[in-house]
Amino acid sequence: MSLVNFSRSLLRLDGTPIQEVVGKDEKGEPVRGDMTVRSFVSGVLQAPMQGDEKLSAKERENHFDLLLRVHSAPVLDLSAEEVTLIKNRIARSAYNNLVVGQMLKILEGKDTGLVACSPTDNVEVEDVNESENKEVAG
Repeated sequence: MSLVNFSRSLLRLDGTPIQEVVGKDEKGEPVRGDMTVRSFVSGVLQAPMQGDEKLSAKERENHFDLLLRVHSAPVLDLSAEEVTLIKNRIARSAYNNLVVGQMLKILEGKDTGLVACSPTDNVEVEDVNESENKEVAG
């Protein structure tokens, strides 16, 4: 079994959440929000993929049942078979390696290596050349 937090945001390399269109406002303009494990997994479970036409009715019903569970729960304990199903669909998706890699690691319970930060975090970086000059001069 694998415990997965479906509310977790997927991150850019700089640690800020990846944004996706999550709906439309009253004027019909797109509204953006964080791409979460839930939204990504829901997408790959819903997306038609080559070979799906060969799935049995029971397999397709199992995909649907898993989709409903993912959509309704913030955290799920997935079976090894469910993790394998999701990972296989992710690997066949057209998403970039930043998203696919994070998802595969999250499903395996591994650290993604990315640290979440706010886009407004004020990080000061000292100029390397300036610090080297101070050390030489001092």
